Amino acid sequence: MATCVRCGGFLCGECLEVQGAASYCAPCVAWRRRNDRVSLLAWSTLVLGGAAVLVVLLLLPVLGYYFLGGNVGWNREVGFQLIMLLTLLLGMASMPSLVVGLWEGWRIRQRKSSRGGQRFVRLGMRLGGAGLLFFVGEALFGLYVAWAIMSANLG
Repeated sequence: MATCVRCGGFLCGECLEVQGAASYCAPCVAWRRRNDRVSLLAWSTLVLGGAAVLVVLLLLPVLGYYFLGGNVGWNREVGFQLIMLLTLLLGMASMPSLVVGLWEGWRIRQRKSSRGGQRFVRLGMRLGGAGLLFFVGEALFGLYVAWAIMSANLG
């Protein structure tokens, strides 16, 4: 004779279902299967975070091409302004993953959403945070290059 770890009900040999090291009754197994599903918001956090990192990483070769000499025919100031605009627009792609991740994380903590999406939310927010860090790094690098261009033009 065993007891269900979720509801505490007594289980006979026919009702007993073991998952991992714990025993559950049939209704609690059904409840766990329903509540361990990953929500759409958790999936969205992961997809948006991955897209943010991908978009910002795709921008890095463009920056390298422009700043490392591949820009012979470009007007440096116009090209620099274009790169900074793209960096601003593409770097901000990480914000939706952070906002959606915070929202879904709050819903999971309040037990309004299933706990099955916690891993997706954490990973999506880490990817979104990495995208935001790339954005900040590119913006700081752009400011340095702008300062270098301005000081070279003045001197």
